Amino acid sequence: MTSFFKNFSFLTTADIASRLLGFFATAYLARTLGVEKFGIINIGFAILSYGILITNPGIQLFGTRELTKEKNNISEFVGEIVSLRLFLACCACLLLFLFSNVVFASQEIFLVTIVFLLSLIPSAFLLEWVFHAEEKMAIISVSRISAQVTYLAFVLLFVASPKETPFVAIAWLLSIVVSALLLFFLFQKKYSLRLQWNISSLFQQNGRWKTILQSSFPIGLGAWLGQIVVNFPPLALAFFLSEKEVGFFSAAFKVVFFLLIIDRIFFFLFYPIIIKTFNLSVEKLQQTLSLSLKIIITLALPLCVGGTFLAEKIITFIYGNGFEQSAGILQLIVWFVLFTAMHSIFVVGLIGINQEKVFSKTMVVGTIIHILCIAIGAFFFHSIGVSVGFVLGEIITMIMMFKQFSGFVPLNIFQSLPRPLVASFVMATVLSLTISFPLFIQILFGIFAYSFPLFLLGGWTKHDTELFRVNF
Repeated sequence: MTSFFKNFSFLTTADIASRLLGFFATAYLARTLGVEKFGIINIGFAILSYGILITNPGIQLFGTRELTKEKNNISEFVGEIVSLRLFLACCACLLLFLFSNVVFASQEIFLVTIVFLLSLIPSAFLLEWVFHAEEKMAIISVSRISAQVTYLAFVLLFVASPKETPFVAIAWLLSIVVSALLLFFLFQKKYSLRLQWNISSLFQQNGRWKTILQSSFPIGLGAWLGQIVVNFPPLALAFFLSEKEVGFFSAAFKVVFFLLIIDRIFFFLFYPIIIKTFNLSVEKLQQTLSLSLKIIITLALPLCVGGTFLAEKIITFIYGNGFEQSAGILQLIVWFVLFTAMHSIFVVGLIGINQEKVFSKTMVVGTIIHILCIAIGAFFFHSIGVSVGFVLGEIITMIMMFKQFSGFVPLNIFQSLPRPLVASFVMATVLSLTISFPLFIQILFGIFAYSFPLFLLGGWTKHDTELFRVNF
């Protein structure tokens, strides 16, 4: 088995397992806490996500890229990165503590947010990016599963009613500690991590921390802005409406987050490969990305169509009664999966060909448009408006990124679309005709109704298999 397929197997298994564990925890919490308390938890997660952005403005991507190119002085380099992230984590905690105290009148929201933010400290020691550069996906897999097992176990043991809502944040904190300790000890077996406090270098012309941030920010800006967008809907709903509306939207988005496993696996596996491919030739990069686009469309399109037709049954199965409003939201935001996965291909492509500035400028404009779409939707049309704005903003940003990337490496975005589109239409017809069937029977029918026409139409050929083998 090649290194790529080993990594693919490890990462896919781990991501599915960790997301399933997280999904079980989410379903249990939604049923146990109710819509409003579930909304409070997701406000805490949204604030935490902004804290993570402060501690990682592209530093991990920069670290992965540098370690992929250079194998010397690893211990020293990793020590510098961890020390800088730990300093940024302390700053983020202080800043967001103050923000939460001013913005949220609810003491429960404030308490939950504080505990969530404390997890930023151990997250500085999460060394996934080091093992990512070394393509040791098995270690990353074990780390992720360990974190989710810890989180789920603590939630099941200590959260039995809405009164225990703050214990959810404690469970998350412990899960990060477990994952960080595991990665730290495995790193220490081969290297030696030493913290290097060099705060003054942030203000020196060629200071090391300042140089790392300057080099990291253009690389991480896209992911940074993307996370701002992803975590903006809960805050917009909390500001314009209520915690209950946050709960409805978050319930639907947790399903979407699970489906985004496609996007996550693509990034972790293909980012190092695309960097190496560009070093060989632009033609090979074009071939690699064209095949990547075909894989993404073939996998993501049926998920979106299926999610649209099965949304009501999926929401009821996972969350039970009381979350019916989430079904309409899911029917809309499930399409975010397709467009953000396509978006990721052009993002990775631009970074891989060292066009960080073009990528960054495009993301800034796209993020502004995206936030405006969400905010306008929240103000005028509530949660449905937020859902439409969420997807529409992603479509606009994806198109902008595609046009920018095509200026350097031509790609035909429509070449891979017709066959999956026809197969998805057949699947949609079958799902409509079997509406009275149980959910899992419909899912099986849907898989067959998509796969069989796709096979007959030549959606994946021997030539594609050969290209995949050669490129990956």
